[in-house]
Amino acid sequence: MEARLKEQAEEDARRRAWDEYNKQQAIAAATQAEEERRRAAWDEFHRQEVLKQEAARRAAEEEERKRQQAWAEYHAQQEALRQQQQAQATIAMAAEAQTKALQAQEAAARAAQAQQQLLMQQEALRQQQLQTVVINQIPPRPTTTVTTTTKTIVQPSLFPIKRLLIRAKRAARLIKKSALGTKPDPYIKSLFNGNYQRSTTLKATCNPKFEHEFEFLNVDKIDIIVFQVYDDCQLSKDDFLGEVRISGAECGQPGLVRDYELRPRELHHHKSDKVHGTLTLEFEWKR
Repeated sequence: MEARLKEQAEEDARRRAWDEYNKQQAIAAATQAEEERRRAAWDEFHRQEVLKQEAARRAAEEEERKRQQAWAEYHAQQEALRQQQQAQATIAMAAEAQTKALQAQEAAARAAQAQQQLLMQQEALRQQQLQTVVINQIPPRPTTTVTTTTKTIVQPSLFPIKRLLIRAKRAARLIKKSALGTKPDPYIKSLFNGNYQRSTTLKATCNPKFEHEFEFLNVDKIDIIVFQVYDDCQLSKDDFLGEVRISGAECGQPGLVRDYELRPRELHHHKSDKVHGTLTLEFEWKR
């Protein structure tokens, strides 16, 4: 009986030991599974971080590529614009040279015409003087005494004009250059031998009546007098409305009133000036 009880106790002890072993094995298996799960989660987190960094690197490279492409396109546009401006400047310089050549030809023609008129006047005076001498040389009649008084008129040279007065009477059809489309506030500025003169400003009109007198001293026939019309702008640079260039040879007829077409400035970088209208000038000179 005791032996059976002893065997029963040993069998129970072996069963408990086996159950404890199985329990320890289950705990070890669960621990290993948890460790593998944590390792897999860490590996997934690390993989996601690598993917994020790679995506950020690619986005930065794409942004840099777009920036460099935009810079290259901007540089190409600037170079094309520079070449276009250079070509326009070359064309403008050629046009300016042609204009100056034409103006020189016109001035030479006017000077030649004035010289021809002066020679004709001198020849007419000489013929008149010869006729007077011939008349004086005719012997008197026996029964009549004739007394002849001869007055010799010497035609003075027109140039240089000691004191030239040019009256800017009016302008017409001036252009509106204001961004708001308002009428200009025009005034006139003259340039002669490096000296400027300026008229008063008239308010809001495209057809101003200046009646302003400019005075010039010692004007020769080859001199150039420039009249420029501007819009008096209070908050920005004054707008150019046109100019007139007059040679001294054109000023030799006192009392002459003449309309001149307003033109762009002579300098090549102002050839894009948009101007139209006329300027009326009256000439008077005193010696």
